[in-house]
Amino acid sequence: FPSKGTLSSFDTVRVVVPVALNGKIPDVSGLPLEEARKKLARHHLAGLVQAYAEGKHGRVLQQFPKAGLASVENMTIKLVVGR
Repeated sequence: FPSKGTLSSFDTVRVVVPVALNGKIPDVSGLPLEEARKKLARHHLAGLVQAYAEGKHGRVLQQFPKAGLASVENMTIKLVVGR
């Protein structure tokens, strides 16, 4: 970490990026609800239906948080399912 001041174009900067220890949230959009829940369970995540919306009946339309983000074990993924 710089002690104070600014960096010049010749200074070295080290960027530290955290690694997802429990993996990433899988994409379950477009899957039937039960298949989506099984896929989430394989990643130690839970799928909770937050809302129903117009769309293909029984299919996941959206998920929150979105796919690709770091997950935490036993995290709940909120789902919007078609009715």
